[in-house]
Amino acid sequence: MLNVVDLILIGRLSVLEILKKMQEDGDDLNSIQFDYEINKEIENLPHKQNFQFCLGRLSALQYLKEFIKIGNDLNLLNLENLIQQNLSEIKDEELSREAKNLVIVKTISSKSVEALENSTSFYSDSKIISDLKKCENLLDSLLRRKSTNQEMLSDEFPKEFEEAEKTRINRKLQTIKPDFDDAIEFMKLNTKLFILFQKKEEWNEIPNYVIDAFFQIKNIQNLSTNQKGNESKQEISMDTKILGKIYCKKILDFFEKLNSQ
Repeated sequence: MLNVVDLILIGRLSVLEILKKMQEDGDDLNSIQFDYEINKEIENLPHKQNFQFCLGRLSALQYLKEFIKIGNDLNLLNLENLIQQNLSEIKDEELSREAKNLVIVKTISSKSVEALENSTSFYSDSKIISDLKKCENLLDSLLRRKSTNQEMLSDEFPKEFEEAEKTRINRKLQTIKPDFDDAIEFMKLNTKLFILFQKKEEWNEIPNYVIDAFFQIKNIQNLSTNQKGNESKQEISMDTKILGKIYCKKILDFFEKLNSQ
């Protein structure tokens, strides 16, 4: 699990990098309605999957509000220094590296689209969505393999398989054909994770850090879907990308090693 303080720092960074982009575009940062932004964040707090990130965003918004309140000009604030300071305080090496990569990419993107696309650090919205799908497909493959190995999952989890089968029958009437015509293809991710959690000790081949990563990507998948759904032009937030990249990599690397044995 990632350090709580590190996650709060990433939340702060997600606010600072947005303001830095606004500053570069010539927007008046003093006109931002911080009370509104803070209240909106507080209202959403109980529904947030990445609670620590949210606390970080709140702390950054409160700091900036106080900065203006005492008579300072937010447009003159050295946001780059604040960003670098927050980056230097992140203890987890992997989290720090991914955060630095995304901050570098943000700088590149304002100068050259071509440079951004060629950057090894680039992690686009489509890439994170693709990686999330790959991870879910690996979970599907695991459940199918266990089912064919006489595990009889459908007998052990009749309610879950029955609901998925009903969905499968209803979806068959649609023109888009699924990759697999079975109940697992039509199960909700929550259901598949429930089965994985119930069987983890018996199967004894999936380490706890991979199971934790699967539960984390469920939250990330919800966040990325909501962010893209609310505003079609809105990018998936920096904190969601960082968490998505880290946990997807843990899952993909594990199964790549497992399948190569």
